[in-house]
Amino acid sequence: MSQITDTRNSDLTFAAGDVIGYYAPFGTPDPGNMGDLTSPWICLGWISTAGQIYKLNEAMKNIDAAGTLDPIRTIVTGAPKTFDGTFMEGMNPAVRSLYDDVPLSELQPATGTTIASYLMPEIPPLNNYAFLFDSFDGNSQMRSYGPQGKVTTRGNYQMQQEDATTVAMTITFYPQLIGSTRSALKHYIDYGTADLTAFYS
Repeated sequence: MSQITDTRNSDLTFAAGDVIGYYAPFGTPDPGNMGDLTSPWICLGWISTAGQIYKLNEAMKNIDAAGTLDPIRTIVTGAPKTFDGTFMEGMNPAVRSLYDDVPLSELQPATGTTIASYLMPEIPPLNNYAFLFDSFDGNSQMRSYGPQGKVTTRGNYQMQQEDATTVAMTITFYPQLIGSTRSALKHYIDYGTADLTAFYS
């Protein structure tokens, strides 16, 4: 019997020193790498120290049968994928556009002024976008790309003196073709300087 290799490596821990979110029009393709982004991607500004919270909310149903108290099978009935984030720039036009569910163009100040005005939609429109989130820890990086996402939960925001007014949102992702495969999310990992030899030797 061979001895199992001890693969513990502190370089494989990840503590995000920076988290950045972006969005682009629905249909914007996967950048295909982990390099810098260009138009039409738009930055969502500073995100709180809690970062972005990824959730895979699997719903399961047990199949029971006579003769046993244990389920004989478990099936997955749903597995929505979401990102929660608290965006620190309460007046960022990109953030307000998502939160208020209006096109970004409506937040552009009128010519010769610093004032933008827009009507809140009576019936929420179907504004879907492509989203991308980057997180960094030194030379290591993680990236998540979703071809189709929508803001499905909006937190309250409070105009106050004590702290900056933040905007909390949950983005739900829906499957679309990424290359030749249908998926809601694609993850990238750049391991940086971590040694992976023991895993793949």
